[in-house]
Amino acid sequence: MSTVVVCGISHKTSPIEERERISFVGEMPLSAPLLSLVSKPAINECVIVSTCNRVEIYAVCENNSECFDKISEFLCEFNDTIQSDFIEKKFYFREGTDAVCHLHRVAAGMDSMVVGEPQILGQLKRAYETALENRTVGTVLNKLFQSSFATTKKIKNETGVGSHMVSVSSVAAKLARNIFGEIEKCSVMIVGTGEAAQDAAVQLAKRGAGQIRIAARNSIEAAKLASSLGAETLTLGEIGLWLRKTDIVISATGSAGYILKHGDLSDTMKLRKNKPVSLIDIAFPRDIDPKVRNIEGVFLYDMDDLRNIIDNNLDSMRKSLDRAEEMIKNAGEKFVFWHKGLKAFPLIVELKRKTEESAREEVLKTIAKIDSIEKSGLGKEERDKVIENLARTLIGKFLHTPVTKLKQDAANAPNQISYVEIVRSLFELSGTSVESSEDENQNRKQG
Repeated sequence: MSTVVVCGISHKTSPIEERERISFVGEMPLSAPLLSLVSKPAINECVIVSTCNRVEIYAVCENNSECFDKISEFLCEFNDTIQSDFIEKKFYFREGTDAVCHLHRVAAGMDSMVVGEPQILGQLKRAYETALENRTVGTVLNKLFQSSFATTKKIKNETGVGSHMVSVSSVAAKLARNIFGEIEKCSVMIVGTGEAAQDAAVQLAKRGAGQIRIAARNSIEAAKLASSLGAETLTLGEIGLWLRKTDIVISATGSAGYILKHGDLSDTMKLRKNKPVSLIDIAFPRDIDPKVRNIEGVFLYDMDDLRNIIDNNLDSMRKSLDRAEEMIKNAGEKFVFWHKGLKAFPLIVELKRKTEESAREEVLKTIAKIDSIEKSGLGKEERDKVIENLARTLIGKFLHTPVTKLKQDAANAPNQISYVEIVRSLFELSGTSVESSEDENQNRKQG
């Protein structure tokens, strides 16, 4: 019996510098990693999720311990900066119901830094679609991810989780106001024009920031954002010049290298005569060299530093979160029951096929007999329909209870002598793989 597992690292278990080391975020497409991972002997299916707050591998395996070893081996192959002992110490490994519920929790934003945030759902969908395109998703993970998406929608609609959600950008803006108090007198620089940067700029404008400047590579997007806020625009090359007159910097470009480096900022602070400046880095990978913390007058905050502010917002959501957890538990149990029931699925398909073949044979015999009756009182077409409908009804009645028993038994008594084994012996059925059985069943329906 296969098992669902998840192996990963997240903002809850590791600081941002460790997440950056292991991340798949960047120029490299996920096709090669996915195909490499699924080629491992223990891995039947896999999806790789890589965001600023987590790197997780979801897989379907036959041998759990071997599965973890193969995932560890894969990670070391694709990232020569990490060793297996790092993975053993830093990564979590969950299986079965725990892994299933974990994905549902992640999809609903329940495991996010900002609880209820919607971005993670889109990121999961993209990861799932990439795995689909590369054919590393099969029957089990397809069902699991679809279940997590449906449950997330239900949680949003029925619990209110996420309806009053705060974003990382809004938290950054709140932090800026908390630091300076009278933000109306402050000069603010936003670096970047992506979603996070735009949100931060809007949030600061709402809070009455005195002067906002937008610095970005894309001058058109920068001008568009600046125009909507009554702000000024800068090129990235002008950051150093204007940093001398800036109180708050929020950076969110996610560039490959640092936008603000230690040496450049050290020189700028001398010109500022060490007047304090607050730098809030919400980019991934980070935009600001963490070594700038050592410069006098520089106060650097990254996404991990925003956690305390975010945690304070959870108390008001407690009842909604408890309800969401209950819904996740129910969805997890439902999926696990279905997954265990797959053991019986090939047998059910074969039993139906053999029964239908037998019934069809008897129908043909009966039709031939009725044709020989001269005084039946019915036309041939009507007689054939009556008999075929009777056969279908008999098949449904004959199979309903056995099929129900088989599903229940496969889920509830996996380690005992069960109906599954007894029926296989009684009817001389072999059973086939779940995937081939489902594919054949779908083809028969479409045909």
